[in-house]
Amino acid sequence: MLRAIQMKKTVVNSVYLTLILALPAWAAAGSNERNILASPPASAVTDGKYEFHLESGSNEKICHDFLENLKKTQPTGASLACEVKLDPGMKQFALPDWKGLDNKEYVDIAYDIEQKVSYFFYSHKEATKEEWLKDYTEKIRSGKLNPRLRQTRAKLAADAPELTVFGYTWQNNNIDACKRDVGAGLLHNAQPGEWVFIHDKARKTIAEIDSSVESESFFRNRMPYHAITHDSRLLLLESQPAANGYSIMIFGMDWVASTTSSGKKIYNFPARQLCRFSARNIPASK
Repeated sequence: MLRAIQMKKTVVNSVYLTLILALPAWAAAGSNERNILASPPASAVTDGKYEFHLESGSNEKICHDFLENLKKTQPTGASLACEVKLDPGMKQFALPDWKGLDNKEYVDIAYDIEQKVSYFFYSHKEATKEEWLKDYTEKIRSGKLNPRLRQTRAKLAADAPELTVFGYTWQNNNIDACKRDVGAGLLHNAQPGEWVFIHDKARKTIAEIDSSVESESFFRNRMPYHAITHDSRLLLLESQPAANGYSIMIFGMDWVASTTSSGKKIYNFPARQLCRFSARNIPASK
C-alpha cells in the first residue's frame, strides 16, 4: 500500500512539474501584474467618432462618471469591442491590482475553475485532478490553451469587506485577437475579457460571478467581462455590438445569502446591471 501511494505521488509530481515547465512565465508568477490598456493600432478600424448616451442607470454615480470617461477618451470601434479605456484624469477609475499566483496555488485554483467552465469535465465526469492536469498541460504545450489566471483584492460595495477575486481566461492574448477579428469584420467572434470568480470562504471554493440566476451551472453561455474599479468598488464591463454601434453595460455584484441546515450562511455573487450606454457611430465626413 505504501509503495502504491509513493508511486501515485511520483506521477502527480511529474505531471505537476510538466505543467510548471509548460506554463508561460507570467501565468503562475508571484510578481505584480497590471493589465496595460494599449491604444488600438490606427489601421484596426477606420470608422468615425461615436456619440455616447446613458440609456439606463441615471440614479447611479458610476454611470454618469463612466459616460464622462467615454466622452473624454473617445474610444474607437476596436476599443469599444475589445478593451476598456480610462481617462487618467478621472482618478475614481482604476484597473484592479492584479497579481500572479505561485505554482501550487495556480494549479489548485485553475482546477476549481476548470470544473465549472471546461468541456473536459463534460466528457470526463469522473476524471481525477491528476487526469485533468495531464490533459491541461498537454493543451498548453500544444498551443490550444494559453491561459492566464490572476488575483486581486477588491470590494463589491463601498461598505463591504475586501474579498479575493480571480480573473481567468483560456487565451491570454484575447484583446489582441479581438482587435484582429474586428479589423477583419469578424466582430461576433471576439471574446475579450475574463471570467471573474470570488473566493468563497464558507464553501472553501470559488463562486462564479455571472448575470445568470444559475451562475454556477455547467457550460452556460458565459460572458467574459472586463474588470474595473470605481472608488475602490469592483465592477464588470461588457460591450456588445448593436445597431450602428455598441451597447455598453456595467455590472455590480450583489450578495445573495442562503442559510444551510447547520445555520451556516452561503453566499452567491450574481451580477446586477447598473448602467447601459449606447455608442452610436457618426461616419467620418469625407
